[in-house]
Amino acid sequence: MDEESRRLLKRYEEEMQADGLGFFDVDEYIVLIDSLMLRSQLSEAFQVARLARRQYPEASELKIKQAELSLETGFYNQAMALLQEVEAVEPYIFELYLVRGHALKLLSKYDEAEAAFQEAARKGADEIDVAMGMAEVKVARGDKQAAWPYMREMLGSAEDTVETCNRFIDMAVKAGLLEEAMGYVRELAKGEPYKILYWKLLAELAENAGAYGDALEAYEFALAVQPDDRESLFGKFRNLAYVDTRQSPLQFYLQMEKGMDDLADLIPLWCRIAQEYEIEEDWDKASLYYQRVADFPETRSYALFRLGVISNYRLDFPSALSFMTQALQDADAAVDAENTAKIYRGIARTYYYMGKAGENLRYNRIAVELQPVCRYHAYAYVLDACDLGEIPSAMAYVDSMLQSMPCHWLYLCKACLCYYGGRKADSYAFFAQAFGDRETRDDADVRIPGIYEEDSRVAELRNEYQPCFEDNDPEDGEPYIYYGPDEDYLQRIGIVPSGEDTAEEGGSHAEE
Repeated sequence: MDEESRRLLKRYEEEMQADGLGFFDVDEYIVLIDSLMLRSQLSEAFQVARLARRQYPEASELKIKQAELSLETGFYNQAMALLQEVEAVEPYIFELYLVRGHALKLLSKYDEAEAAFQEAARKGADEIDVAMGMAEVKVARGDKQAAWPYMREMLGSAEDTVETCNRFIDMAVKAGLLEEAMGYVRELAKGEPYKILYWKLLAELAENAGAYGDALEAYEFALAVQPDDRESLFGKFRNLAYVDTRQSPLQFYLQMEKGMDDLADLIPLWCRIAQEYEIEEDWDKASLYYQRVADFPETRSYALFRLGVISNYRLDFPSALSFMTQALQDADAAVDAENTAKIYRGIARTYYYMGKAGENLRYNRIAVELQPVCRYHAYAYVLDACDLGEIPSAMAYVDSMLQSMPCHWLYLCKACLCYYGGRKADSYAFFAQAFGDRETRDDADVRIPGIYEEDSRVAELRNEYQPCFEDNDPEDGEPYIYYGPDEDYLQRIGIVPSGEDTAEEGGSHAEE
């Protein structure tokens, strides 16, 4: 809102609180209604419209504004009736044809809607408003090629506004024109590199297209023009989560933290800072930030879980169990089974490091039963069982799962149990069934590449599919190090001597 609108809205709110609404003319009422609509306060906007209509019952501008409000709340026929009243008295007002065009569009009367927008143009409506209306009709019709020329007309002038940009984004998404829209806005931004509106528009289009690298770059340009732009700062913050940059974002987060004083902004920022310190293995600073967010109900369970994982990295297993048990008390399995299952996995991993096989398998099974369709929990259960010498009980459990839910990833579990249980010949048939699925094949490439190296038959079964193992570089959808240290970390700090046959070394089946 501009300064005049803010001032008028403040005056209205103060007078309403004092139960003494003063005098407003027609234009002021229209500004008030627009301001309340902008803030999505539609019921209050209706209240103001009723007050205004009682005071100025024949004012055409107020009837048009009430028609616009009716469109916002789904009363299309009511809007059409109000517009008809205006047309009977003042048919030269172009705004009534613009609103009528949108009403007809919402009623799926596309030919009539286009005629209304064309009439608005003849009556002197702004070209951008007409282009916006025509573009929306073409998009509603599913004719994106016809919509695109009108969409281009919406942007590129000194009068471009945030509202116009938002409408442009909506249409680009609905019409599937994000690539064309990004190309066009990129050219506008290059032509006017100091116009921050275009860089932010490009960034939002890129985010909608899933092009997070492009979005991040656009936000960087916006911040180069206006370093303290709050929207661009949070846009960069958002997109850094999706982009693997060579440079750590930690310094950016710490700088951003200095300018924040609202807890709603600080809590997600503190979470991200804690994660970055954790990645850098700065356990003290990571713990400090997780302790901060543990004070808030929305993030308490997650923070306690991460504090437990950090305790695992410090080899302080009693503390790890204490933190994770507290995290469980705050978790709600009925509402959030996914994150609750991860806490059970963390507890299982702690017992793995402690060498307590029974407890490890018990908590892994709870995670599986909370999310039976999540293959990662089953992999953790099976590979931990192989490392800890609990293959018979795990085999019986996986067989029962296969009876009710036969699938490729469970055949991979069965194959591993057979292989590490000394039944290599039996395992080949299960590996063959598992490798028929690309996703399961990728899982195997991440978790059990050691089997390929020690058994050429398994490697041959794997390489019947393309690409072959050597050419495949899948990303681990859920690395074990999320729950605690892997073998490499333990060796690095001198806990597991390289090549020693220990339970931890067996963990390399899962963690290589």
